[in-house]
Amino acid sequence: PLVALGGAAAGWRRPAVALGCYGLLALALLFFTWQTLTVLTPLLSDQLPGDLIRRQAGPGDVVVMEAIEEFEYGASLAYYGGRGVLMVQRRGLPQFPYPVAPEQNYLITPETLRELWEGPHRVFLLIDDVIVPEPFLENAPVLMTLPGKRVLSNRP
Repeated sequence: PLVALGGAAAGWRRPAVALGCYGLLALALLFFTWQTLTVLTPLLSDQLPGDLIRRQAGPGDVVVMEAIEEFEYGASLAYYGGRGVLMVQRRGLPQFPYPVAPEQNYLITPETLRELWEGPHRVFLLIDDVIVPEPFLENAPVLMTLPGKRVLSNRP
C-alpha cells in the first residue's frame, strides 16, 4: 500500500516516478504470488500422490482415482505418476472437455474397481475424504494421507 500511495502521490508531478513505483509494486506482487503457488501447488494438485506412485508402482500395477468431478484432477495424477489412470465413474461424473476414443476409455464402473481390487495386480487408489468408501475398502492399508484425500493399496 505504501508503494502504491507513493506512486499516486508522485504521479501528480513526476509520471516517470509513478511508473517506477507501480513497476516495483507489480514485481513485488509477482514474487509473492509465485511463492504462494510454490507452497500450495503440491497440496492442491496430485503431485505428492503422483510422486509416491512413481516411486512404488511396478509395471503391472494399476492406478485408480475414485469418483472425481473434474478432469483436471485425473490429468494431474497421470502427469505426476507417469502412468495412465483409471477413473471410477459415478452419477455420470467426471465430465470431459473432449470426446474420448473407445480404445482410450479409462472410465470404470464401481464393480470393475472391486474386481481390480480383489484381482492379482496391486492397485493404488486415490480417494477423496468426502466420498464414503465401499465396504471392501474400509480396512485397506493407507499409504499416504493428505488434506482431503488418501492413497490406499490392496497390497502395501
